[in-house]
Amino acid sequence: MIKGGIKREKDKSLMWEKYYPYIIATIISLVAIICLVCDMKIKDDIDSILNAVISFASILIGFIGALFALIFSLNENPIVKYVLCNEHYSKLMKQYFKVSINSGFIAILFTVLLFFRNTIGSFNISGFDFLGIIFGIKIIWIYCVTFFSLSSYRLIYLVLKISFVSSGIDAEKERMESRVDDEEINKMDEEIAIDDEEHS
Repeated sequence: MIKGGIKREKDKSLMWEKYYPYIIATIISLVAIICLVCDMKIKDDIDSILNAVISFASILIGFIGALFALIFSLNENPIVKYVLCNEHYSKLMKQYFKVSINSGFIAILFTVLLFFRNTIGSFNISGFDFLGIIFGIKIIWIYCVTFFSLSSYRLIYLVLKISFVSSGIDAEKERMESRVDDEEINKMDEEIAIDDEEHS
């Protein structure tokens, strides 16, 4: 019963970890739709916000690339070995990396599109609602930026968690080795002391 309860809790935790970027990004996008429909306007400089988003996304994509290198530099650690050798966890980790990087590039793409919002909105072609297209781009942009931020946070958190667990295992291993060395030295000292007593 206890094992079954722990397994269910673990499954729920894994499910939440897997899908919370999608859920939260969707909720924030729905709130954004309501705000835009109610004609709530941002009084700050939009272009400055867009520039900040591009800088933020670029830095985060570079950092994720560094995390990828970090994972492989820790491949001698038992936890990392287990994650890389286990098909399920390995596939999940690859998916997290791919999703974070892809969503980052998509967020940058839609951010660049929003720089041309006035130009696109001024188009006047029969049958096309360009203001509606801009509205759609804004919602997709909000979704992508939120999703990218959350998926990147999830990935960074997991990699750091693995790194700290691995460091703890290495430290424990060193302590064990040190203890064994001390025991061997003490044993040798005792043997030398016994030999000295016998010779004297």
